[in-house]
Amino acid sequence: MELEDATCMPQVPEERTLELTSLEVTLMKAETLRKEERVGRIRAERALKALQETMSSSASSTIACSNATPEQNHEDQPQQDSGDGTCCTTKPLDGTHVAKPVVTGFDAVTFKPIGVVRSVYRRRYGTPRQGLLVDKGRGVVVLDERTAGREALCGLDAYSHCWILFQFHTNTNAHKTSTKLKVHPPRLKGMSMGVFATRSPHRPCNIGLSIAKIESIDGPNLRISGLDIIDGTPVFDIKPYIPADMVADSKPAAWASEDIPIHPVEFTDSALNQLYSEFSSAPSKKPTSPTALSGSDNPPLTPSHLPPYKTMFSNPDELVLFLKNALQFDIRSISNQAKDANTTTVTTPYSVTLDSFQVDFVMDNNTTRITAVSLL
Repeated sequence: MELEDATCMPQVPEERTLELTSLEVTLMKAETLRKEERVGRIRAERALKALQETMSSSASSTIACSNATPEQNHEDQPQQDSGDGTCCTTKPLDGTHVAKPVVTGFDAVTFKPIGVVRSVYRRRYGTPRQGLLVDKGRGVVVLDERTAGREALCGLDAYSHCWILFQFHTNTNAHKTSTKLKVHPPRLKGMSMGVFATRSPHRPCNIGLSIAKIESIDGPNLRISGLDIIDGTPVFDIKPYIPADMVADSKPAAWASEDIPIHPVEFTDSALNQLYSEFSSAPSKKPTSPTALSGSDNPPLTPSHLPPYKTMFSNPDELVLFLKNALQFDIRSISNQAKDANTTTVTTPYSVTLDSFQVDFVMDNNTTRITAVSLL
């Protein structure tokens, strides 16, 4: 009976069987292609998102996220997944360095500068670690009137001092992918300290905060003194200093409250004569005063587009006082100080750019002796 039933079942033509098999194969191929397409699309979307986050992080590094150490580059160290979507170096246990995380929980932020600082300090070398220690230093915050007009300064002249929020734009670690969390402040003579316990400019997020004395306001130009900001520095904000900013019972770390040694500063006769001659006899070489840019046809207010400025001082006597004020603190590196301390027969010459002048000097028995002053 079973044989008869099987014999009586309708037979599928061979052509239909082949057609059915072909359709099944086509369907399987389509399903495979669809899955591959979906996987490829997801991978592409992830890659695009990662690229966008990287680009956004790079863009934000113009005002933030820069590394904090010139001593060592950890780019060649292998990476490991921390399990939370971020990435860290394989040696984070000592707390000395971590790799920059991919932005996950927070969006990257980009700020547009409101202006730049024109300063007597052209380079990091020679810039005081605390601006008010060199109260003869001069500078001008030049507002970009397309972003923050002169009206924004109205009323600020009623205050004596102001806070300036800026970017450490000459940070040498912006291109690196890891951050050193411990730095070596000069006052610690080689000892390390957590970066957030110091005023080091080499920070995970390269934003600086400084206080300066308000001298005057001239249109879009805020003239200040006692600054510690380098020429061409982008500025993000200006705020008045008020009594509430001062904490009466504040307590600094012992090492940070130690007095900074002050050295006598002397001019050689030839250097002093050269200073007065250079200042007074070469007005054609002095560049124009700092002014704000305005209008859409002008280039942006960036260090590369800044015109050279005229000396910040109105007469050579002011320049003399400034140089004595700035060089009474030992600006040599710790290594050069140690090297000179071990050398008694040779006096090492040094050179620093301050205002529009190159200043040559030597350290002679703890006295800073200025040997030449030439207009740049």
